[in-house]
Amino acid sequence: NFVALLFISDKLDDDFFNSLHTPKSTIKLYVRRVLINAEIGGFFPHYLSFVGGIVDSEDLPLNVGREMAQHNELIKVIVKKLKRKILDYLKKLMLQDSEKYDKIYAQFSSALKLGIVEDEVNSNRIARLLKFYSTQSPETMITLDDYVARMKPGQPGILFITANSIKSANKSPYMERIKLKGYEILYMLDNIDEAIMQNLRVYDNKAIYNIGKEVSDIPQSKSEEKVLKEKEVEFKPLLDWLKKTYYKGRVALVKLSTRLLTSSCILMASEQGYSGNMDNMIRSQTNMQSKNSGSEDVLNQPKNIEINPHHPLIKYMLNQVIDDSTSSDLAENAEVCFSIATLSGGYSIEDGVKLAGLIERLYLKSHSISVDNISQNIYDELGIEDEDKAQDQHQEFESSDESESVKEEL
Repeated sequence: NFVALLFISDKLDDDFFNSLHTPKSTIKLYVRRVLINAEIGGFFPHYLSFVGGIVDSEDLPLNVGREMAQHNELIKVIVKKLKRKILDYLKKLMLQDSEKYDKIYAQFSSALKLGIVEDEVNSNRIARLLKFYSTQSPETMITLDDYVARMKPGQPGILFITANSIKSANKSPYMERIKLKGYEILYMLDNIDEAIMQNLRVYDNKAIYNIGKEVSDIPQSKSEEKVLKEKEVEFKPLLDWLKKTYYKGRVALVKLSTRLLTSSCILMASEQGYSGNMDNMIRSQTNMQSKNSGSEDVLNQPKNIEINPHHPLIKYMLNQVIDDSTSSDLAENAEVCFSIATLSGGYSIEDGVKLAGLIERLYLKSHSISVDNISQNIYDELGIEDEDKAQDQHQEFESSDESESVKEEL
């Protein structure tokens, strides 16, 4: 038997995500109205650390200590019941007073989302409380129940896209074909959203798909399947050349796209891989600076590239392969395609200098400016014999400068 009086804080702590492993004291524990512990760290899981209050038990022993309280079986029963009470209260509030709930959700949505990962037993209860914007509701957030209720017949599951904003999500090549199907897409705009959806996987017996990953292929009509088979035969020379030559070792798979409409190509993560949004977020974390080998291995997993057989660039590359597969222009176009796919997929370019040089060459060519012997012409104009000599002179200068410094120090 116990009595609890709980309250919800006015805002989430600024260091909420930085204190995941530091249990916060939010509950005062009483036994038969005697204060036993004024600071029980970790009474609730971290995602409910915004809930505080007092708990008074009739059954706990008066000598229960701080360490004992955290591992006491009666405490675990109390916590289990209170967690459900809190989640059921929030669900009831969402249904009966949506305006009040939305104010709470605006403050604590990140905490609740963490609960999907942190509290597997109650993940479905928590999922009922989550709200997102969508393609059909870009200004008013909807629940997953709202989404499921208006899914189209034959829709493969709950579909979402990760992005920094609704505007950038709508411009994503991942959205091009799927919007024509009339499917509603949820916008996942918080950094934690992709992780929670990946952890949830299924809601109300509906599979959850990230349309920015390989697993989210949308069923095709018979006419679409027929066109795809014809294009696979037509574009086989280009696909083979990209797989076996230019993209070998850089991607796991090269195939014709069923999701692109007006874009030329796109880079896709595998089912277990990271989307561009998640990839960038993880790379930006401070712990990645230590080159954690496990994370690096996952981040560097080969991705798949899809090319659009209806796009003029891809058609042009097909003709180049047929005419001369050793052409330097073909290699440049393949590199352009890969860079486009990488950026369009939301991933970062590893060699920005190389891309800048390629863009410069293509720009010069488009204006009929010769790109031959650019470096040599500049050296001649400056009176430098050649690049190697210039490098030798530079190294010689650095060496002599270093020698003088050493002499002075001695």
